[in-house]
Amino acid sequence: MTTAQHLNCPKCGTVIDVNDGISRQIENELKEKYQKELQAEMNGVAQREQKLKDDLAAFEEKKRKEN
Repeated sequence: MTTAQHLNCPKCGTVIDVNDGISRQIENELKEKYQKELQAEMNGVAQREQKLKDDLAAFEEKKRKEN
């Protein structure tokens, strides 16, 4: 069983590569999904980094007051 990989536009006759269109759509969907996941992870890292900086500043302030 073979599947058609090209379609012809009935109005203008332009050859359309079906696989190319589907591949591009899947690629765009995956790219968007993983960009959102990456951004969420980067936001989490930035929050953890800020918490560490805040904790370090609080520790240093406490240490300074003890001395």
